[in-house]
Amino acid sequence: MQLTGHITAENLMTLEAYSKYRKNHKAEVLAHRKLRTIALGDHFVFQFESEMTIRYQIQEMLRIEKVFEEEGIQQEIEAYAPLVPDGTNWKATMLIEYPDVNERKRELSRLIGVEDRVFVEVEGTFPGGLLAPTNSTLSCVLGSAPGRVRLS
Repeated sequence: MQLTGHITAENLMTLEAYSKYRKNHKAEVLAHRKLRTIALGDHFVFQFESEMTIRYQIQEMLRIEKVFEEEGIQQEIEAYAPLVPDGTNWKATMLIEYPDVNERKRELSRLIGVEDRVFVEVEGTFPGGLLAPTNSTLSCVLGSAPGRVRLS
């Protein structure tokens, strides 16, 4: 998987090339993702994204959905590429996990707006040592509805 700093249709692998790559590199990518994952309690998981994790996600979606047409590829890029950090920010996917369907429905309705109340504080300072919010974002996955969370 070639990391270029910018994900485009031209620098993604074909479905055939990705299938070969995946067989040999899936464990490596998953290990990279695991190092970037933090559980917060029993139900919240934050996956801090990188170009590798987002490129992998796009390739996986294209593979699973068998997308090979230009329009479909571009739609996947537009959906996921904004989650690649640019070197001045953090971007993470926040997963809210409740295995029981009834508990999940109840808790997700109770957690509406949680994305507006999530922040990161490191030993009394904000990311980068700033005392004000940054432009970092989280993708918040509530069931199947993504949204944004500001890290402040």
